[in-house]
Amino acid sequence: MDERFVLLVSQCRAAVTVKDRDGYCVSANRLAEELRGAGPGELVGRHITELAGADPRLAERQFQRFVREGAWVGQYPIRGADGTLVTVRSYAFTHQEDGEAFYLNFDYPVGEHTRLAHDGPVPLEPPALSPEDVCLGQLYIDGHANEEVAVLLGVSPERVGILMGQLIEHTDTASRTGACIRLLKAGLVV
Repeated sequence: MDERFVLLVSQCRAAVTVKDRDGYCVSANRLAEELRGAGPGELVGRHITELAGADPRLAERQFQRFVREGAWVGQYPIRGADGTLVTVRSYAFTHQEDGEAFYLNFDYPVGEHTRLAHDGPVPLEPPALSPEDVCLGQLYIDGHANEEVAVLLGVSPERVGILMGQLIEHTDTASRTGACIRLLKAGLVV
């Protein structure tokens, strides 16, 4: 994987796992390992059904939906470091590199005040919002610059500009800041 990509993922405030098309973890940052009580490199090679604390059939079905649609936003339980279930809000998107797709989950532990009423995909309002829009907003909320977002998504800076324009349009705002505020107020980002 690209060095800039690996460095950005290692510095994220989210617990990040990178999976291949078949759902096997190919990389995880330190926060993802700590959240799951794993040592360095112990998550690599584990399947999505092992990483989630949900019914393996449901985890597989949601992962396949994510692969088809290119992005997914929702929450689900994982096994925490002490073995208990921890609910995470997940912003999952596709990273393109050298013609190959990798599937990233940016997971954030949530408490009762930020927990959704249900597990699974987040119903998005207004209907024009897509999971890709919300994932993009979360990356900006986390403080990533346009160039970093381009690296994380594996797209050109020009493509990031197009995606941001769509987010601004879909949130009916006039700026990136306005779009992010609208997503925050709607509880769609953490």
